[in-house]
Amino acid sequence: LHIQLRFANEYLHFGVGDGSLSTKWAGPNTNPPLNTWTHVACVWSRSTNTMKQFRDGSEVASKDITGFMPVNLPRSPLQVGLYSYKSDYSGLFHGYIDEFRLSSAARWGPRNFSPPTSAHEPDGQTALLLKDPAEAPFVAGVVAEGQDASASGHPVLFHGNAGVSSTEAKFGAKSFAFDGDGDWMTVAHREEFNYADAFTVELW
Repeated sequence: LHIQLRFANEYLHFGVGDGSLSTKWAGPNTNPPLNTWTHVACVWSRSTNTMKQFRDGSEVASKDITGFMPVNLPRSPLQVGLYSYKSDYSGLFHGYIDEFRLSSAARWGPRNFSPPTSAHEPDGQTALLLKDPAEAPFVAGVVAEGQDASASGHPVLFHGNAGVSSTEAKFGAKSFAFDGDGDWMTVAHREEFNYADAFTVELW
């Protein structure tokens, strides 16, 4: 499944692709506030043919994608912190990410909700859970084990200066840190990332 989070004109947008160059986007022309943790949830459901973005439990964007079929790109890794269509790396994220969870269900919506008040715990619908990372001297291009708290324990590949902050975290003691200058993380594609009916991408 081709899922994208990008900063378009410095606004956070959520998109799904159909395997070609066509992508449907949903996002408001406002950004989350600076220097504070914000829960962002991006939800897609085939049953409603809509994709939505929520911030701190409030819906901020919705798009009807009736007739548009999101499909999987089997050789594309999951990238965190990089909008891959920006060849000049201007799509890099600068900040901290905690509790990044990819799920095989529409966990939130269709109405507003109260954001989580504690750290996520893996369950049967959790495909990937990056949280409270193990602090280590990460080497660019070298796979780091022990970063995914889901049952699958996917290895994570760090690029550039992507690393761990021991001073900033929403829950736990640490978060993933990105300086916006050539650093991001990737997780190799897995069959469990193929979603036919619904998914949720969420993070703080």
